[in-house]
Amino acid sequence: MVQEFMLDNNKKRLKYAGSFQSVFGVSLGKFWSVLTGFDIVKFDEEFMKTPDGISTEEYVKQKYGELGLSIVRGLL
Repeated sequence: MVQEFMLDNNKKRLKYAGSFQSVFGVSLGKFWSVLTGFDIVKFDEEFMKTPDGISTEEYVKQKYGELGLSIVRGLL
């Protein structure tokens, strides 16, 4: 079960790494854990710096459009 989860996460990383770099201009590896996958909290706090009163989802869409948002959703 854990192995399957880790395998699925690795597939996501491989699938989205290039587009993540292209859209966000930063390596997906900065926000990736082998054990847990994409660290949305770290991404939000260290990279997006989402202002109070708006969701990370809305802010990603505002700054990076539907493509950025679909990449983030795909990683979760």
